[in-house]
Amino acid sequence: MLFYTLHYIGRAAGSASKAIEGSAELSKLFASWKTDYKQNLGPEVLAYRLDHKVTAALCNNALEGHDRQVVKYLQEACSLNGYHLYLARLEREVDGDTEMYDDYDEWRCNDDEHRSIIEERSIVVKLTKVANLDGVVIGQNIKITDNEIIQDGLFEREPDEERHDYGCGSSSHYYRETVWLSTGQVLHSC
Repeated sequence: MLFYTLHYIGRAAGSASKAIEGSAELSKLFASWKTDYKQNLGPEVLAYRLDHKVTAALCNNALEGHDRQVVKYLQEACSLNGYHLYLARLEREVDGDTEMYDDYDEWRCNDDEHRSIIEERSIVVKLTKVANLDGVVIGQNIKITDNEIIQDGLFEREPDEERHDYGCGSSSHYYRETVWLSTGQVLHSC
């Protein structure tokens, strides 16, 4: 005889009434955002990091568990309030000055460590690829601002990639995330 022990990992399933309440609350939030945006009090787009990075094509079918459920509710709330929902790859590049080393050998010894940026010179946040939920790519390299990202502290971590210049004592840190993106305007294919 063969026995299987199944373990559920993730969020507990809720009742239908809880789902309806959550959906109604989400719809109210989108309506409030729409009002703020029309009065120039809010951002034009909202971006929110998904729980899982999507490495395959950006589409609804590539989403895993909780992300898929969240996007389902968001799609409904966006539709009710005249917003559009997309998936995107977000990249934040921070260029700045780092600690200087006296010699190249000392710098090379610390090559596997990320160099802390002491003073930021520039920050560029862009959506390197934007796709509708069917996976059709509709935009690339669209700049957004930090205030259009809903989460606080999203980039208070080690960068995904670092490029540095020994001679100048500078580094570029790259942070990459997969996000859902909501906007009041329809984005069209490039």
